[in-house]
Amino acid sequence: MNKTQILKNNLKNLLSPLSNNDDNVLINNGSMNINISYPQKEEIIRNLDEETADDVFKKNGEFNETLTGVIRKLDLDASGNNYFGFNIDNGPSKIPTAIKGEFNLMDYKEIINEPIKINGKVKYLDDQIKHIEIEGYQLMNKQDKLNY
Repeated sequence: MNKTQILKNNLKNLLSPLSNNDDNVLINNGSMNINISYPQKEEIIRNLDEETADDVFKKNGEFNETLTGVIRKLDLDASGNNYFGFNIDNGPSKIPTAIKGEFNLMDYKEIINEPIKINGKVKYLDDQIKHIEIEGYQLMNKQDKLNY
């Protein structure tokens, strides 16, 4: 859940006690009072439920990107295909990651648990990375990682 959705949910929860036309909610921050009536609540909720610019500009689709991180594991998916779990530096972890083309574990054993820079196709759904297909990689030594 993104920050916009969290804010929307919190505001809806704040207004939830309003249940009929006579109800009001008073918000006081110490120097200012805000009074919200039941009809205003309905308008606010209606506006919160509309699609916002944030929703429209979410990253969706497949993009060629370069990422750094660490491959932490090797698993099989439901159809028996090998994939890695990739942890992006300062980002999400355990992202299902595959190698483009033929896969032989012995060819890729050296990259597991090592700092790595990858190039590949990154699939997004609503700003969340769902899958990475590695097209190329470069092992990074500790100095490269510090300077990157």
